[in-house]
Amino acid sequence: MSVMSRSPFLVPVIASLVFLSAPAAQASDISFLDSFGNIAYEQTGNGNTLTLNGAFYSADVNTSVPNPYTSVSMTFPGALSPISSFSQLSSTDYHYQTGLYSTLAAMNTDFPTGTYTFTANNGDAASYNYTAADYTASLPYLTGTNYTDLQGMNSSLPFNFTFSPFVPGSTATDAFIFFTIFDVTLGKSVYNAGFLPATATSASVPGGTLKPGDLFSYELDYSDRDILTTGFSGGDFAPQLGFDVRTDGTFTAAPAAAIPEPSTAALLGLGLLVAVFRRRG
Repeated sequence: MSVMSRSPFLVPVIASLVFLSAPAAQASDISFLDSFGNIAYEQTGNGNTLTLNGAFYSADVNTSVPNPYTSVSMTFPGALSPISSFSQLSSTDYHYQTGLYSTLAAMNTDFPTGTYTFTANNGDAASYNYTAADYTASLPYLTGTNYTDLQGMNSSLPFNFTFSPFVPGSTATDAFIFFTIFDVTLGKSVYNAGFLPATATSASVPGGTLKPGDLFSYELDYSDRDILTTGFSGGDFAPQLGFDVRTDGTFTAAPAAAIPEPSTAALLGLGLLVAVFRRRG
């Protein structure tokens, strides 16, 4: 997650023009921490026709300057602690993500409540205390006949995706809806509606956005964001804990309409017309 502002870099102060004191210790380059728990479903029919795919966990250490560390580790109460397999998503984002757990309970066993501490190779550190989950009880899915209408849809026309209601978790600081479409055939994202308000009920995809005949995957994500106001240390900004419930689904757009073969009569008429123009020339 990108951070909109940064605190100024601290400069060592010279105590005296005659007697120089040792420079003050440099501040940590950690600017922000976040972690996300995710519950994933698959929509296989109209309405609330969902299958649980599982759950996964992710965490990020964001920095105020590019590439300050060669490694980052995380210690926490779970049996997997410590974890040091953070990779860089960008020059200022050190990221960790699990594979898919079969259930939320299985994920929670490995990543329970308690204190999570993030430490870089140079000793920079920040931590937060995770006390309780805050997932929405709402299940995200496309409503009405949206799902079946998608199968073989005409991608040259606009399509309105309609969403089930989203009631945010009880302690959420913010709540957002994310709706994305990924072209599986081409291997790239082709539509992204992010940070929609929790009250959003639909997203309209313009005609021509999707390629005829391609296989697509959509994702509807209901995301609670809890900003911690206590129980943290280090970093320029209070940590954010995210609790996402997301549903995927697939569809294939209809192939491009074939140009019909001209009839024998039409070909004969065209030949006569060409002959007339040639005689006039």
